[in-house]
Amino acid sequence: MPDELLTIENTARRLGVPAIDVRWLLQCKKLPVLKTESGQWRISAKALQEYMAGGGQNPGAPKGGVE
Repeated sequence: MPDELLTIENTARRLGVPAIDVRWLLQCKKLPVLKTESGQWRISAKALQEYMAGGGQNPGAPKGGVE
């Protein structure tokens, strides 16, 4: 069975954080990301589960945005 691919918004809901925090995680390479042919970012549900199991439930991203 193929791995489910999540949008940034879906990932944010699962982590309980704003979408900007997920973008920060992706840009800092703390969470792996795949790019679709149309250029949209998708996060593997399996990778997210592994990230959360490793204690990464609180990303600690700056709330003012990504620089």
